[in-house]
Amino acid sequence: LSHELRTPLTAILAYAETLMGGAIDDVENNARFIEKLYKHAARMNELISDISDLAAIESGKVKLATGPVRLRSVVSEVIALAEARHSDCGIAFSVSVPDDLFVMADLTRLEQILYNLIDNAIKFNKSGGSVTITAKEEGSTVRIDVEDTGAGIADADLPRVFERLYRADKSRSRKIEGTGLGLAIVKHLVQAHGGEVYAASEPGRGSRFTFTLPSAKGHPQRETNSPALSGAEK
Repeated sequence: LSHELRTPLTAILAYAETLMGGAIDDVENNARFIEKLYKHAARMNELISDISDLAAIESGKVKLATGPVRLRSVVSEVIALAEARHSDCGIAFSVSVPDDLFVMADLTRLEQILYNLIDNAIKFNKSGGSVTITAKEEGSTVRIDVEDTGAGIADADLPRVFERLYRADKSRSRKIEGTGLGLAIVKHLVQAHGGEVYAASEPGRGSRFTFTLPSAKGHPQRETNSPALSGAEK
């Protein structure tokens, strides 16, 4: 964990020292260096946010405000956010979620679960690949699948993908931005809802992340407005 924090901090210090050493007077260079400073500071902020969030979840300090949530609406909003962040990813999305499917969930935390899984599916996908989100009711629960067309995950790595900071493909992960905590947060949030989460993969063909939530069948159902997805990027 200290290495994950030290990497962006070292870069910030290096760029700041270069600017202080005279590069700030070079219009071409200072704009580029300031952009780099912002990028590394944003990464550090994201990492600290995820560390704090995971610590709060693991200690039981996060209280869920659950209620009936229309799943299709949340999926659509999270995809829009992910596409905006990865505007040049070239990934195609396919969604098969019934309009009348409701789950019992904390809206903000459900957005966070879906964003982390969709963000992960984009980052570890192939160029021009696709992400498929499906959901269906199974008795008293709802099963949600997020499937990508990336390189896949080796069988030996599957049991560990939800561990904090674990990277299945270490050589590729070094090139991909992220905190390494997203899937660990997903696991704890799904379990806090009383659901289960697991991963399946076929190396060379992609991975599928599945989680379950309680169905809202039998509960009064209403459209829930998203709080601008402000807490989804975790």
